[in-house]
Amino acid sequence: MPATAEGQRLFGIGEAAARANVSERALRYYQQLGLITPSGTTPGGLRRYSDADLARVARLRELQELLGFNLEEIRAIFDNEDRLEALRAEYRAEQTDAARRRELIAEGLAVRAELRATVVAKR
Repeated sequence: MPATAEGQRLFGIGEAAARANVSERALRYYQQLGLITPSGTTPGGLRRYSDADLARVARLRELQELLGFNLEEIRAIFDNEDRLEALRAEYRAEQTDAARRRELIAEGLAVRAELRATVVAKR
């Protein structure tokens, strides 16, 4: 079974689909929409999925089935969640100065407010 440089196991699309309880076609469609990105590909172009990729698919399905979000709404949620993660990483970086950290906090609060508004609007 292939692994990433960090030693993370990677799964082919068939095994990934089975583990995520979705079809291979669904995984391809989610990738086409930009909702997921496989952690790797083989030299021949075959997709390889990590546990983190499968967790994202599980989150997508949860948002879809339990909360009733459509794929466009899920994309907005994922975009905001991804942005928050990028802000956290930059905030934690050693070279980030205090002024930039204040900017990151302000942007993070705005992104969280947008996420909250999305959920409240759906309720």
